[in-house]
Amino acid sequence: CGRRPLNSEEDPIQNSGRFPVLSERPLDDVDDSDRRPGAGRVPLRVAFWGGVGEGGGNAPAGVAVMVEIENLRRIMEGYRNTDVLFLIDGTESMTSYFPYVVEAVEKAAQEMSSSGKNFRFAAAVYGDYNSTSGTPDNVQFKLITDFGGANDVNGIRRLVTLAQQAKDQGASIFHDPLGDKPEAPFAALVRAVQKVDWTNEIKARVVVWIADHGHHVRTDLLNSGQQTKLGPLTDSVTMNDVMDAMKEKRAALIPITV
Repeated sequence: CGRRPLNSEEDPIQNSGRFPVLSERPLDDVDDSDRRPGAGRVPLRVAFWGGVGEGGGNAPAGVAVMVEIENLRRIMEGYRNTDVLFLIDGTESMTSYFPYVVEAVEKAAQEMSSSGKNFRFAAAVYGDYNSTSGTPDNVQFKLITDFGGANDVNGIRRLVTLAQQAKDQGASIFHDPLGDKPEAPFAALVRAVQKVDWTNEIKARVVVWIADHGHHVRTDLLNSGQQTKLGPLTDSVTMNDVMDAMKEKRAALIPITV
């Protein structure tokens, strides 16, 4: 749980989307009534695996993600019979990072598949909501590959192809219709976990969520709702919804921030 001090130059509510925010919970010593920049502190509950990538360039952050995924791979090789779902932010702000992230995912999948254990892999990418309706069905979402056979990485190679195409075109996977920094990862997590074909024969289920921006903040933190270029956003997906989906599928969530 972290508290980020406000300053006189930046709106903390808008900037909070830079982090994988799980929740914003009022604290006893925080005046939650005044949301002007510089008026107080906003408590943010965030979670991610390892350290935060360096900003200001694509390579440093990409390398940081590769290191964190490599650390995760080493731990996961201690398991047997594991389903691993990679859910990756495919928005415009991820354009320069996306090839590095996919390279790290492919490398991890290849090494896990040759470890002598049974791993199955799935991968999906997501963006923001298609309109101001904040539901899992309305999120930009593409399932690149569902779970295949044990230690089969052919589906992950389709993710590599997608990343190469996007790099050649200098484009992101998704264009944000809402025109704001926060994305819709909670909606994408719920949709992804419910969509993929988990098997009962697998002992462990892991969702690796890789992103550079968090979910839309609570509507009641802004005076007139979450303003986007399409109007106020009705956001009905929360971290509790994500937790419920994870519990239903008996899956563990590991967030990695770029």
